[in-house]
Amino acid sequence: MNRNWSSKIFAAASFGILFGLYMHHDYVNWNRLGREALLAYDVRRFDLYMAQPLPIIVTVFGATVLAAGVFALYEAIAIGVVAIQNRLRAEHTSLKQ
Repeated sequence: MNRNWSSKIFAAASFGILFGLYMHHDYVNWNRLGREALLAYDVRRFDLYMAQPLPIIVTVFGATVLAAGVFALYEAIAIGVVAIQNRLRAEHTSLKQ
């Protein structure tokens, strides 16, 4: 498999694992706090953010910045994995000689 593709698959899998761990932590936390705490949190969140939504330009700009940050982090992980693979391959090649 091409090292570039394998590093991107590794980066995507890393994000998936981290997001899954975060979701599990959140579920365990809300399970510990109980149904009433979750409902109170959701009512407060609705009152703060959804009853009077932000202007669309603010929402779109925030989502764009977030997406760019996630993409940059994804690419940084992929580049790091490629660099590690190249170093390991160079060491493996030098050991054969």
